[in-house]
Amino acid sequence: PNDFHHCRKDQAEVQDVVRTKYPGNPIDLPNAWPDDNATVEYAIALPLAERDRQNGMISPLPTLAKRYHAFLSPKVQQGLLERFDGIMATKPKIAHKRDARSSTSALHIGIWECTARTPRLTADTRNQEPITIAAIDEFLAYFGAEVSHKIDNRLRFEFPEMYARALLAHERIRRRLRRPLQKRPMCDVGPSVFSIAMKEGSSEFIHLDFSDRPDYFCWVLPVGDWTGGEFCAPQLGVKFPIRPGQAFAVRARYLAHCSAPVHGRRVVFTCFVEGNLLTHAEEEALNRYGAIYV
Repeated sequence: PNDFHHCRKDQAEVQDVVRTKYPGNPIDLPNAWPDDNATVEYAIALPLAERDRQNGMISPLPTLAKRYHAFLSPKVQQGLLERFDGIMATKPKIAHKRDARSSTSALHIGIWECTARTPRLTADTRNQEPITIAAIDEFLAYFGAEVSHKIDNRLRFEFPEMYARALLAHERIRRRLRRPLQKRPMCDVGPSVFSIAMKEGSSEFIHLDFSDRPDYFCWVLPVGDWTGGEFCAPQLGVKFPIRPGQAFAVRARYLAHCSAPVHGRRVVFTCFVEGNLLTHAEEEALNRYGAIYV
């Protein structure tokens, strides 16, 4: 699945490639795994020429996706859902209202860089009424206490190279955002994720997560009660079922994807590290220490 390794950041181009090379309706793809209640990994042996190269280092990372069963307890799922509802009840302002991934908008909270050269709190985190800021901070504090360490542990023990990159980015964020994080410390939910996109429903249009890096996972955490909503990956010829309480780690910049239609209520939290946070941290480490991992 190397179709988009060096493509332009153009979702229309992604959709055109998928229509041409992988015709058919993605929601009709077969399930990747027969058992909905298991922790399972989807790996592929990538040829050397297709492996990611970052700052001259080769990162094979054959794991494209992994689903963790019973990742979130029912109590934590309910806690996330209640705090999501608390944010939505305040009618938050959403900066990115037009999106090629979906007909509905997501709220993006946490830390990223995007087109900047330094980390910053997202606009959806900053530009809100006080009542919304309080609700966002309550959500982030809960997420940091109940969820972050689970993602940290999975990366630390199963994907240590990813975790090392995240630690570099985390150290740089804490240096560059010292004052904002003193005022709102709950906005630091790192080191493994720094941003959370939250919405109800699904992202129904084929797309890539261009803000991610190909060599790093994003984490999809859905809660609620629904059927459907599978992660459809035409390049692999399969779709991945994700049920309440499961976590789905996926290289979403590498695989074009969409979600199958949802029947019922599904609130999804997509947890990620914006690519510039990783890239700029590695550049600084090279300049300061002469090595990426220190």
